[in-house]
Amino acid sequence: MKSRIIPIIKKEFIESKRDPYFLSLAIILPLFLLFIFSYSFTLDVEEVPTAVYDRDRTPTSRDYISHFVDSRYFELKYYLQDEREISRLLNRGLVRVVLIIPQDFSRSLARGLKAQVQTLVDGSYPMTARAMVNYIICICT
Repeated sequence: MKSRIIPIIKKEFIESKRDPYFLSLAIILPLFLLFIFSYSFTLDVEEVPTAVYDRDRTPTSRDYISHFVDSRYFELKYYLQDEREISRLLNRGLVRVVLIIPQDFSRSLARGLKAQVQTLVDGSYPMTARAMVNYIICICT
């Protein structure tokens, strides 16, 4: 195997000396492609259109919403008044995340219990949805 590789390496060095354009193409093109692909295949998701359905409507729930939306990942587009709006916004693709805060959110926290919040994520693009779920987990813990 080694005896086959060495002659090929020698041949390539001779070819690169004979044609300097080949050497520049062999070095610059892969670097250019690496640079371009690194920006086009990013999985970072920012400013995701988000809707909030706050059934508790207390200062505690508003504080939680502001903590959630103040990150660079989520952008509050809709503050919902009715539960029926949720499916309409998700189905039309107007939002990618819906945060639903239950009525007893602040009471549960006041009692020292863990308050549960429901988060609906549009799964149309699985890789993006997975990234959003990971961001939600990081923000909420």
